[in-house]
Amino acid sequence: MKAYSGAGIYCRKQPQQVIEGLGIAEFDAEWRYIRADFADFSVVPLYLPSCSSGEERQEVKFKFMAAFLPNCEQADAKY
Repeated sequence: MKAYSGAGIYCRKQPQQVIEGLGIAEFDAEWRYIRADFADFSVVPLYLPSCSSGEERQEVKFKFMAAFLPNCEQADAKY
């Protein structure tokens, strides 16, 4: 699927692991999430859905944030 959105990471050092997407096709098709894991930290740039175009997009943003929350909790437990 073509999209204008997307998140990316540029690194000088090779990450130990790179995770592309949340495993949710609705968001992964828009490349909204990528994570690079290093020894002591992870980098996660996000491209959040805009809610400026109405209530429907606001709901999409809330859904994305709810899907992303477990990643934050997992990272908190790891570090």
